[in-house]
Amino acid sequence: MNRNTNANAASPTWEQLTTLEPRLADVLQDVLATRRLRGRKKKVRLEDEWPEFKDRLSRLIGFERSDNGEPILKSVVAYNVAHSTLFDALYK
Repeated sequence: MNRNTNANAASPTWEQLTTLEPRLADVLQDVLATRRLRGRKKKVRLEDEWPEFKDRLSRLIGFERSDNGEPILKSVVAYNVAHSTLFDALYK
């Protein structure tokens, strides 16, 4: 199976992705809320929370996206930008 990875395409910004898929902003807000909770309660383990966010991300961006919409939303570059943004927000 040949999947176009858009390796030569310019990486979209987080802002561009959230314009095309507004639900990404909701995921980021939930990530930030989890991180704030972790600051108050030491029992929240971020590594236990990440799989849920990654699953939500995968349904919105990348190969697992269910609707066709904008082609960039099914690309590896878009997934990588979104993944990095959410991961960094949770762990940094």
